[in-house]
Amino acid sequence: MFQRILISTCLALMAFACGGRQTVMVSDQKTVAEADVQAAKELASKARELWKQREDESKAKAAIDAWNQAVVANPNRHDVYRDLAYAYYYMNNVFVRWQDDNSDAERKNYSKGVAAAEKALSIANPAFAETILAGGDKDDAWNRALKAATKEDVKALYWYATNLAKWALKDGIGSLLKYKDRAYAIMQRCKALDNNFWYGGPSRYLGAYWLKIPFGKNPGKSKANFEASVNAAPHYLDTKLLMAEIYAVRTDDEALFKKLLRDVLDTADDVDQALIPENKNAKRIAKEMLDNMDDYF
Repeated sequence: MFQRILISTCLALMAFACGGRQTVMVSDQKTVAEADVQAAKELASKARELWKQREDESKAKAAIDAWNQAVVANPNRHDVYRDLAYAYYYMNNVFVRWQDDNSDAERKNYSKGVAAAEKALSIANPAFAETILAGGDKDDAWNRALKAATKEDVKALYWYATNLAKWALKDGIGSLLKYKDRAYAIMQRCKALDNNFWYGGPSRYLGAYWLKIPFGKNPGKSKANFEASVNAAPHYLDTKLLMAEIYAVRTDDEALFKKLLRDVLDTADDVDQALIPENKNAKRIAKEMLDNMDDYF
């Protein structure tokens, strides 16, 4: 009986390990007509103006549509792909999360975010892409490529790893096991190169990582990373949300949970003009979490 259970377990783990996705990285740039270069420039400008109104879901979607048209016209615009990588994450965090039966929509958006970040990274740093492609998109190839990554690469690497980790959680245990070490390695490199990117983003990710992973949980490392992220950008309210949801809950610290969420609610919407839509959404989430504390403790 034990042997049958052991064999079944091993087969299940082997099946899980087959989870994954195909990279869309490229290692060369395309020749683009001057008219298409200009069209892409105008579309990207239009998208960024629309994005300023992203609190309106229709404006956010219109911005994404314009950015996608821009990279059709000129597929060499790594900056546009970077914008898309965040935009898909934003759509899930601010809009899709509040919808019923949203899991499939979230998974698709995160997958699009991963693809956009891959394109951005490979266009901005062709040598990086060549290393990944030559290594079959395996973790050892990523580890080699990351050693030569630059501070500029963080702008794509961060959103690649963030969207990838979120997508893997939605896609299933196979994808989660396949990509968790890669995402961790990327964020470690991002932290070393530019921990201030996206409001202390690398430390924020690692704060969650050290209490979400199935094995080797480390509350001390989690707390230190969350605190580093808050210190780097105290007005990015999502950090305190995540610290409450992950660190406070998993260390059974109800007092800290309340404090962090009340700090979020007590912060003015416009404490940072660049983050008004994100911070308004954070306050909505904080209220829901406080109203439903029994779900957490």
